[in-house]
Amino acid sequence: MSPQSEQAEALAVQLISGPGADRALAAVTRAAQLCVPGASASALPTGSWRLVQLNHRPGAGVTGCFAVMVDRRPSSLPRHRGLRPGEVMVCLSTAPMPRDAQVTTIQWKGLRFFAWLWPQDPWLPGLHSAAAPTADLVGDGPVRSVPVGYRPTRRAVFRVFSGPPAQANSRAITTRHHDDDQHLAYIKVVRPSRQAELLHRHNLLTLANVPVPRPLATRGDGAVALSHVAGPTVAQVFCGRDTEIPDPEQLMAVLDRFPPEVMNLSGRPSWADRVLDHARSAIGALPDEQRRVHSLAERVHTACVSPADSDLVPTHGDFHPGNVILGPHPVDPALGPITGVLDLDNVGPGRLSDDLACYLAHLCALADDNPARSHLTILQRHTRIFDELVEPAELRARTAGVLISLIGVSARRHGAEAAKDRLRRAETLMREYERLS
Repeated sequence: MSPQSEQAEALAVQLISGPGADRALAAVTRAAQLCVPGASASALPTGSWRLVQLNHRPGAGVTGCFAVMVDRRPSSLPRHRGLRPGEVMVCLSTAPMPRDAQVTTIQWKGLRFFAWLWPQDPWLPGLHSAAAPTADLVGDGPVRSVPVGYRPTRRAVFRVFSGPPAQANSRAITTRHHDDDQHLAYIKVVRPSRQAELLHRHNLLTLANVPVPRPLATRGDGAVALSHVAGPTVAQVFCGRDTEIPDPEQLMAVLDRFPPEVMNLSGRPSWADRVLDHARSAIGALPDEQRRVHSLAERVHTACVSPADSDLVPTHGDFHPGNVILGPHPVDPALGPITGVLDLDNVGPGRLSDDLACYLAHLCALADDNPARSHLTILQRHTRIFDELVEPAELRARTAGVLISLIGVSARRHGAEAAKDRLRRAETLMREYERLS
């Protein structure tokens, strides 16, 4: 990535997260023929808009999603149940668009931005059908969906419930285990070109007795209905729920079931492999720590130079506590409380050390955000067992790499101090790496 591109991405982050976004939003809403009460020809009034999320994929673009208050939401736009009544979501992105994309193009401080109204993501045509599902996709009667997550131009996830829209409960946006008696399914939305690959991964692991959601239906537009797996995630349990946490051995029992056919899938760089890219996002979140972040990322990169491909095994690719479900009805004694594994997009050939480092890094982040003696004990036990499975020095370097990838999102969700916790923890791990090497 050229220095010019890095500077452009840094500027895009600054613009999207700054107070001047009202001028860009005014241009987009005007082009979409939306009326914002109190707006002038060049700007939106204070309080009429807010930044909902910022996504920075180094080398692939920066996207901001804004909630904007309008006097009338177009009937063609499904309601986003994470927004307040009267709000629409406007997305501004520097990411490349598909040919003939139906977007608004604006120039903002010398950068070109593409804009669309949710759910009209040009890369995700299935987003609209997932936002307003019908019974032919999931269920036999009235259904409603609630957004769980959205990565613009990449993917989205919805929870699907029975009952009319008026019964929707906004709390379901951030909790997987709420209202399970009415919960029918999930809908995952990917680019249409990746739909077959997603279905293949779910079917492959289902046949291998890995507890993953089963594909239920699809329309061919990238929206795939998946069976509901009841229960909280390990991350939710770790943060205070009175539920058994799986042992490291039970986590390994899940990974051990990944069949040899996974090696035939396309592989992708791990979080640690892309540490230099993620460092740019981290620097954007902690600009005063630029030298410190860059130095640490260089050390991790040097330590994680990929060994021979003979070390590759079937892996999950994003194995962390938020992707492991603990349900009320155990499916197998060997798996303990684990009843589901989610997010199979990155399943393929990889290194066991990367899967374990991903899990350990997220445990570190959870422990830093929720300090308790019991959390320290859990973290120490996982580290000790994982050290018996992979090379301890490599585990620490790759865990540090994952923590660097978490700095940007931690800053956006929890503030600068949480981001600095990730940085400090990664530095500690690299000191341990150097002692063990």
